Amino acid sequence: MTLCTAYIRQANETEELIFATDSCLTGGEKWKHGIKLFEMPRKDCLLCFTGRTFRAYPLVLNMISSIHLNNYLNSPSSSIEDVIDYLSELFTELVSQIISEVEGEDVHELRAEARFLFGGWDWKSNRFRVWRLYYEKEAEGFVFNELTADTSKKRFYTF
Repeated sequence: MTLCTAYIRQANETEELIFATDSCLTGGEKWKHGIKLFEMPRKDCLLCFTGRTFRAYPLVLNMISSIHLNNYLNSPSSSIEDVIDYLSELFTELVSQIISEVEGEDVHELRAEARFLFGGWDWKSNRFRVWRLYYEKEAEGFVFNELTADTSKKRFYTF
């Protein structure tokens, strides 16, 4: 079982967005010390994953390169909503290329072997926001839902 979590805490008069993960990488073998939390090329957001490392890492590496090379997404004028929309489209495009080479194996299960938490500072709404990003069979792609949409809550955490 792998774990990733995000929460917003109050530190004196300041809110802080905290991400944490376990360090176990899996996928045919197990590494007890690995990296599952990634700083984006733009410094206002983070991404962490749970699930199969061999599924998550190619997606993460593509994401880092793509955002690094995308002048709009890498600039402060783009919003964090632009980034989550882009991640959903990019991950969907990448996993749509996965085909099963084992007869009877469900390709949708292969595509869904990694799930993500994404979040950061939204300058438009002046607050931290967090989304769950995951593969949905019915959509045949990655979809997301905002976990911080209810702004009336005083505390936020998710696993």
